[in-house]
Amino acid sequence: MKKNLLYIDCCIRGKESRTEKLAQALLETLQKTGQFTVQECNLQKDPVLPMDYPALQRRDKLLNDGRFDDKLFEMAHIFAEADVIVCAVPYWDLLFPAEFRAYLERICVCGITFKSTDKGLEGLCRCSRLYYITTAGGFIGNADFGYQYIKGLAGMLGIRKTECFCADGLDIAGLDASERLGEAVRKIHDDNFSLL
Repeated sequence: MKKNLLYIDCCIRGKESRTEKLAQALLETLQKTGQFTVQECNLQKDPVLPMDYPALQRRDKLLNDGRFDDKLFEMAHIFAEADVIVCAVPYWDLLFPAEFRAYLERICVCGITFKSTDKGLEGLCRCSRLYYITTAGGFIGNADFGYQYIKGLAGMLGIRKTECFCADGLDIAGLDASERLGEAVRKIHDDNFSLL
């Protein structure tokens, strides 16, 4: 039986996105294993709005009524049921685009992706590994706050293994952007996927 691979596409520039190119290299590599059925969540085609007060009130009422089957929770269910998750997210302003943050708000649902116990929060996601793909025009260095955020959130949701593939310095004068992106693609192809 094939595993569920969830591809979260937050590549604002679409097919022109360098993050998209890097993500496609990973998806091709994973699909060559023959283990996966891919489901895509494209945040440009299906944008997610941030939670405002009326949306929070509606969500709270649904949760209080135990109505976890409401369409509002569809993204959370898909996320919770994925075996492997690939997040393609460009590096913007030390973090990631607002669309991705709005998506994360939607999938963090108590009773679906995590639960609260007397010992603290416990993750409910079955994902064995989350991949975070990003690219940046400058150098990220120690300011990889987007990956650190998703790594921390993944732990809260029960996802213990995360990995980041990054190509940075792509807009630095004097550096070959194609070569730098190619290096990141080669790293993907050389990675050990036996942990899946």
